[in-house]
Amino acid sequence: MASVDLESNIEDESVAESRARPRLSWDASVEAIPLGQGWDAEPVVVDWDGRGAADLIVTSGGGEHGRIARLYRPLAPSEGAPRRYDAGTPVEALDGLRCLCPIPNGSASRFDLVALAGEGLILLRNRGDASRPAFGDRQPLGIPADLGIGPCRVVQIVAVDWDGDGLTDLLAGIDELRGYWPDDDLVP
Repeated sequence: MASVDLESNIEDESVAESRARPRLSWDASVEAIPLGQGWDAEPVVVDWDGRGAADLIVTSGGGEHGRIARLYRPLAPSEGAPRRYDAGTPVEALDGLRCLCPIPNGSASRFDLVALAGEGLILLRNRGDASRPAFGDRQPLGIPADLGIGPCRVVQIVAVDWDGDGLTDLLAGIDELRGYWPDDDLVP
């Protein structure tokens, strides 16, 4: 973690000069904690087992199916320290998927998942209960991986009642969408 000291004064500098050039230092007490076991990690926060904790499901590149999924649970909080997570456990039912998106299902299992598979958008119904999620077969939703909008990369899917009609809407974040700007050579 970097910190900036704007108040200190080096002997040969005036206070104004030291404020103009902040000194940076590394806080050695901060440890890097990897979340993900591969590349291109995509996290989503969800209360996995109904304990009220902000668990993380992270999918990342690698593994037999091209992507692996792991569940990270928060460790006991430490005074003055940022939230830390355990080493993670594999969630094989979610391997090969990107852009995991929990959606409320109104049942005891609390949430289902929508995700991107190679063939496109899929639904994974949660057949478990409130404390033990268990996902059944992947149900294709008939929407291609580019969501039908052309060559692009979907980077995030979020479930929200966007228009206030009581139904869950899916908002998608898109990257590398060709033809979005009228003149690709100019920055808007």
